[in-house]
Parts: sequence; structure tokens; C-alpha cells
Amino acid sequence: MFKIMLDYTYLKALIFKNHPKHELAQKMAENIRNTAHLYLPPYTLNHIFEDINNKRDEKTKKLFENLCSTTRNITPLSRKTQKSAYKLYETTNTLTYEECITITLMYLYKIRHILSFNENYDNIKKINRLFDIDKYNKKQLNYHTYT
Repeated sequence: MFKIMLDYTYLKALIFKNHPKHELAQKMAENIRNTAHLYLPPYTLNHIFEDINNKRDEKTKKLFENLCSTTRNITPLSRKTQKSAYKLYETTNTLTYEECITITLMYLYKIRHILSFNENYDNIKKINRLFDIDKYNKKQLNYHTYT
């Protein structure tokens, strides 16, 4: 089973047509295998609805239904997970608390890949950031691994 965490930076590019990486995000979405299990951190839907100004129209309803039917939403956060995320947050100057939550959840659920345009995930051990389409094989996602 191939598990992938979906980051807010990727979803924002995928949803909004005027985003500079929208076309790339669409191509990447087309190349996610049918066997992959997609996960969302708990705060991601909040950010998406803030970006669409909490509209309650049919387009937003369809977006919400698509996200819910294609992903596994990780909720709620346990106290232990929150404490682990905060410990990670205290040890770094480069990660936000939300990024620390995402990393903690990835370790907890044994998720090794994150679909993201956020380079902060590049320096995290045991996490591979999927960020592009492979130059030689257009049906494969390219990723940055921790070095």
C-alpha cells in the first residue's frame, strides 16, 4: 500500500486555476496511482474553506465531496500527538507548528511520502516530498529524498 499525505500547498495549487503551479498540480494528480491511499492533516480543510471564503455553493459542495471521498482525513488529534508535534516544534526554527503536526502524523501513520510544494519537508528524515513529474517518465511522480 502506497500512502501519501496531501499538503495544503499542493491542494491550493490544484484547486485554484490562477495558481502558478496549477497545471503541474493537475498533472501530478493524474499520475497518482489508483492503489495509493491519500491522507489529509486535520487543519487542511479549514485552510481550503478560508481560501474559498466559506462559500456554500454547488462548486464548493462538490469540492468538499471529492476531497472526502478520495482522502482519509486524520481527526481528531490525540493529546500525545499534539505533545509530540510541539516537542518537534521546539527543536526547530524552520518548521511551523502545523508542519510539525503533519510530520508527527506521518510518523504515526507510517506515511513516507508527502505531495507538497513546501520545501521545508525536504530536510525531514524518512519523508520523501513528491513535487514534480519525472523528466524521463511522464507517468511517474518525482520526489526529493532526505540526504
